[in-house]
Amino acid sequence: MKEKRLVTLLAKYYLSKDEENELNNLMAEYLNWGEVLGHLMMNRVMEIAWATIEKFHLNNEENTNSYIKFIPINIQKAVSYGHTFANVFEEYKMCSHGIAVLNGMLLASFV
Repeated sequence: MKEKRLVTLLAKYYLSKDEENELNNLMAEYLNWGEVLGHLMMNRVMEIAWATIEKFHLNNEENTNSYIKFIPINIQKAVSYGHTFANVFEEYKMCSHGIAVLNGMLLASFV
């Protein structure tokens, strides 16, 4: 039920203040996101939904789950992965079969 209400709110580009608050509350809840994304894709309103999320949710500093707050975490993970990759590369430097594994890991990190 909450998932359908969220889809309805995301499909609207103009929201009242009450609807904006409801949207932010629903975005912070544990929902079946597969159902939400499925409805957005099936009804072909994914672009409108993204614009609504950017306009009313991501630009709000009070949201604890906003995208901007995840950027430093993702950078830290990427740096950590790079250090791990470099360490493993040094270990396998002398083995010819190890290079193939490392190349696979490197390619997988970009996909």
